[in-house]
Amino acid sequence: MKSHLPLTLLALLACEGPFVPPPLGPPPPPTVASVQLAPDSATIVAGDTLPLIVTLRDSSGAALTGRTVAWQSADARVAIVSSGGVVLGIDAGATTVRATANGHADSVTVFVTPIVYTTISTGAAHTCATASNQHLYCWGDNASGQTGTGTGDLQEPTPRLIADPAPYSTVVAGGDHTCGLTAGGGVACWGKNDQGQLGRGGAPGTPSLPAPVATPLRFTALAAGASHTCGLTADGGTYCWGLDFAGQLGDGGTTFRDTPRRAISDVAFATLVAGANHTCALAAGGGAYCWGANALGQLGDSTRANRGTPVPVAGGLSFARLSAGGAHACALTAAGAAYCWGGNIAGQLGTGTADSLEVTPQPVTGGLSFRVIAAGGAHTCGLTADSLAYCWGNDSDGELGDSAMTTQPIATPVLVRGGLRFADLRAGASHTCGITGTRLVYCWGSGLQGQLGQLFPHSSAVPLRVAGQP
Repeated sequence: MKSHLPLTLLALLACEGPFVPPPLGPPPPPTVASVQLAPDSATIVAGDTLPLIVTLRDSSGAALTGRTVAWQSADARVAIVSSGGVVLGIDAGATTVRATANGHADSVTVFVTPIVYTTISTGAAHTCATASNQHLYCWGDNASGQTGTGTGDLQEPTPRLIADPAPYSTVVAGGDHTCGLTAGGGVACWGKNDQGQLGRGGAPGTPSLPAPVATPLRFTALAAGASHTCGLTADGGTYCWGLDFAGQLGDGGTTFRDTPRRAISDVAFATLVAGANHTCALAAGGGAYCWGANALGQLGDSTRANRGTPVPVAGGLSFARLSAGGAHACALTAAGAAYCWGGNIAGQLGTGTADSLEVTPQPVTGGLSFRVIAAGGAHTCGLTADSLAYCWGNDSDGELGDSAMTTQPIATPVLVRGGLRFADLRAGASHTCGITGTRLVYCWGSGLQGQLGQLFPHSSAVPLRVAGQP
């Protein structure tokens, strides 16, 4: 058969050899043959996150990258998972988290446990707590960002993790601000900062988000007042910052400070507390000292003069515990005897009368022996040796927990209803919270701003279990 190709093309073909088709592109990438998740199972606390690690391999066992992985949680009520494989615990329970790529999958069981609180702190209208995972949770009034969640919501009615995963050992709630002590002794604060109470100096940042106090100092304890904050160092030194109109910073002046300033004192302090506009501390030997506002005798030095540096509380008593409230302070001796001084218009000193004030420590009536004392706005609570809670003072919002809401002063201790046994107790402006020996938190009193930790904010004259606990 004759060829119909031109002679010139036949000659070229004869010279070049057999025809080879041009390449069609690079070979296809290897496909996913297996999916492996790590860890095999995990336990997280509700509200915490956990990144899962996924490894993809081809048929030869080589690891693959840059492939699309689909994530799914079998029960979104327990935990959800992001497109990047980060699990967020929602509520106690167990769920299976599955990762799928190219038709291959692996799964892990994720157990979500309830938040277990370890300490609590009450502010003017918000509450915060540390948890066993060393994270901080806050709830209540958030108009100034004092819950630290950064959401912009005016209230956080139930406990919410603050916007900082750093490990914290202590939290103190002030008037409209909050500060946390990290495991290494650093301090971060958030919330209202109109008087420098966040201690940020010239770098204010976003008030509703935790940010470090501008100091290289390391602290062992913190105290927060209405608009000032103080920290205690390992050598017993006290440093304060914020509002100072009455000398509550203890540095001898009345000018606000937006960074820590050391209080002027030769005494090494072992315990530190803050009232609304005054500060008190215990020396190693049990002597009590106070400074700041004193119009109602809250410094206990037998005068009503403001003090710009620490002065001894009159009476020569030795105390084991100390607490400062709105315009009063209370302390316990080693034997458990309670003494209070300062403003008493609502009976918050527990002396049996609702006098206007007391300028020196006065014994609390009733013959009870306490191991914990907590001074609030205009009320006080204590825990007896058998862990029962008693309160006295203002009860107009139910902050005494005795099932009554009365405008009449309650000038002697009354038993908190419910028979709960508490390990610790804290008093806010108009609410009270306690943590039981089984690490459950209950709150009572004013709750319209969410400070009781209920899904639907309301006040209560009896203890209510904070939401989200078993």
